[in-house]
Amino acid sequence: MGAGGKFVGNVVEDVTNNLSRSAKGTLGEAITEIKYGAQGYKSAGKAEVLTGGRTATGKPAKAIYDHKMTNVFTGKKLTVESKFNGSKLTPNQAAAQSNVTTPGGLIIDRTTSQGLGNSAKAATVGTGAGIDAQRNKKP
Repeated sequence: MGAGGKFVGNVVEDVTNNLSRSAKGTLGEAITEIKYGAQGYKSAGKAEVLTGGRTATGKPAKAIYDHKMTNVFTGKKLTVESKFNGSKLTPNQAAAQSNVTTPGGLIIDRTTSQGLGNSAKAATVGTGAGIDAQRNKKP
């Protein structure tokens, strides 16, 4: 199962590395929602935070972050930006980062193709070990 797990992990890593930037962003945002959802957080959509600057037309400049989250049990609020592999904050996101007022400031949740590959490998090996244990179980 170890060799099979390594193969599956490598395939997952290669496939995710070859996705478009948009697809990687969508995947990263979904994984963030799952991770934080398991901790009781629900995303209420995008978070908008003013940068303190102005646009070319004179309007207040703002950053858009991926998740404005609230814990359904405690009411605690978080601002979370999902990033995939080595992607960086946009200039507006970087400028507004110090203006985020939720506890802990801006949280950057990074998903990597290597991490997804490792998770797939672990799931494959773990499933194989469980099957093997059941097969060797004495009645």
